Amino acid sequence: LKGKLPGVIASLCQEYNIPLIGIAGSIVPPLPHFEQLYSFLDYAPHLEEAIRNPEYYLRQVAKELKRYFLKL
Repeated sequence: LKGKLPGVIASLCQEYNIPLIGIAGSIVPPLPHFEQLYSFLDYAPHLEEAIRNPEYYLRQVAKELKRYFLKL
């Protein structure tokens, strides 16, 4: 993430002690500074399916985010 916008945002969030949540089609851990990470591949059987139906998998991630925020 160094030099890329998500990395810059992650560094700023860490500097100002702001929790950061990442959402992506696929994630290759470890990604430091993120409090939570959500990947479409956590819900889709394979990458091609996630690419074919991103709206569906974004809704799945949104449901998970809602559960996360309700626990706070």
